[in-house]
Amino acid sequence: MNRIVLIGNGFDLAHGMKTSYNDFLDYLWREVLGKAYQNGVAGYQNELVSVSNFHGFWEDIDSNESAKRKVERHFSTIHYKNKFFEKVVKRQYVNSWVDIEKEYYVTLTECYKIDQQQQTEASKKQIDQLNADFKVIKNKLNQYLISIEEKFKEKYKDENPEFWKHRKSIGSKIYKRARLKDFAENYINQRAVEKFNRFKVTFEGLKSGKIEISDLEETDQIFIADLRGDFSINGIRNYLLSEDMNGVKYVPVKQSLLLSFNYTATTNFYQHSDVYVSFPKEKPAYIKPIHIHGSIHEEDDNPIIFGYGDELDDDYLDIEKLDDNRYLENIKSVKYLDRDNYKRLLEFVNSDQYQVVIMGHSCGNSDRTLLNTLFEHDNCVSIKPYYHLKKDGSDNYSDIVRNITRNFNDKQKLRDRVVNKQYCEPLL
Repeated sequence: MNRIVLIGNGFDLAHGMKTSYNDFLDYLWREVLGKAYQNGVAGYQNELVSVSNFHGFWEDIDSNESAKRKVERHFSTIHYKNKFFEKVVKRQYVNSWVDIEKEYYVTLTECYKIDQQQQTEASKKQIDQLNADFKVIKNKLNQYLISIEEKFKEKYKDENPEFWKHRKSIGSKIYKRARLKDFAENYINQRAVEKFNRFKVTFEGLKSGKIEISDLEETDQIFIADLRGDFSINGIRNYLLSEDMNGVKYVPVKQSLLLSFNYTATTNFYQHSDVYVSFPKEKPAYIKPIHIHGSIHEEDDNPIIFGYGDELDDDYLDIEKLDDNRYLENIKSVKYLDRDNYKRLLEFVNSDQYQVVIMGHSCGNSDRTLLNTLFEHDNCVSIKPYYHLKKDGSDNYSDIVRNITRNFNDKQKLRDRVVNKQYCEPLL
């Protein structure tokens, strides 16, 4: 059995990297407000905004939370040159990368509907403006993440004890053996049948007296003894799900694929499984991580993908019918074809049964097409979220599961494959 580890933004945040959407927005405002403070009445402008007559104190500028209030207080004039940036700044619900990708898609569908209704030159140019604005933000994001990763490397180049503690905890979860209770019913039944068929002749021999239990290998003796004479498929199934801990209720993971939706290189910490595994003989084979959304490192030759990926949405079907490729410029499924990442993922998915482990990924609709492929595939036998435990004692397990629900068409598979909270735990 294999494992696919879905790595999202929460994974980088768990390592202390300031890569959240609010961190990025704070960075953008700091750039604008800092330059405006230096230039005073002369003002400042970049690709996003133009400001003039700034009167404020740099000490007052602390975070994105109060950015809009500070802008109103410190500028006599502010003009948003990037209309998409203006839109996301003013939207109250935009608090994550999923939200900003969703906002792009909402604006995309608005452009489509206006164009279909008006059919004017102005309406046709809206999609060009949206894509140009979005490209500016994507480039800004790329620059920001490069700077953040450099700061991160500098901070942890000596691997302080607290950072190593986090790494050890996360790495052990990436490579730990899979517990049978985490799996779908069909998989558990399959394991019981395989076990029964392996021991069928032995069972018959024990019943007839032709075989003595002492004739068996020690591990087989333990297994036979624990069955307590219930030599049936159901008896084996009950035993595999029991709380008795002698190793047979765990499934060794042959290969663990780190599927990162991030643009950073945090996965590099976990490419050597022997650092984290407790059972050296069951060490998963090394698989090169897949950065499905690209990388900020030029040497990777894997440009970042930032956009939307829900081909199951009704509006998308209408947009796809248009003879206008501008509407598909930032659709993830199209961008996946620029590199072989998606192909490599499909090869892994089709190679064997697998468990999906979720680490820091919200499973939101902006990746719905890809997640639907992974979650509903016949080889998927378990989906296990590691949730974020907040300081107040609450967690986001329920939020993750609700988002997972939207990635399923077959709800029966959903209920069978998603591991219940009782068997899940925090990422850290």
